Amino acid sequence: MKKYRLGYDKVFLAHPAIKTGNEILRGVALDMQYKLFDISSGLEIAFTEKDQSIGKGVQAISEYAEIEDYYMSDFLKCSFDKNYEGYVKFEIVNEEKLKQWGYRLEYKISSYSKDVVCDERGNCEPKEITKEEFYKILSENISNFNNSDNINTQSCSYRTYEIKN
Repeated sequence: MKKYRLGYDKVFLAHPAIKTGNEILRGVALDMQYKLFDISSGLEIAFTEKDQSIGKGVQAISEYAEIEDYYMSDFLKCSFDKNYEGYVKFEIVNEEKLKQWGYRLEYKISSYSKDVVCDERGNCEPKEITKEEFYKILSENISNFNNSDNINTQSCSYRTYEIKN
């Protein structure tokens, strides 16, 4: 059976939208890749492609983990902070619950994107960008991102990353 890591986006909404060149941006996003480890064995916990919650379909290499229905995005708070270097602040939350269950979380940024308005109704399409462009958009539009929606960013989608050993 194939095993996967889960990833969730962290969306920073711009109020008002940003006009840059011939594009209008509703925001930017980070795609986060999560790694969940069993503390006692040191083994990474793998997910099936269909199951996202920790309590459903979560498998260590040799055991089934019975945990409540929490999602990886419930353990990482991401926020915009105009006073923080780089403006993007991460904080592992519910860490005591993870430790109580015997797990440890790691994460990394997999990709960056901007949400470009693609029609007159305001619908957006994500467009992958570089890390440099992501931070440039944030730094040049601090007032647009310094809003209550970005105190704890939204996760609007998830993806899977196949674990290849």
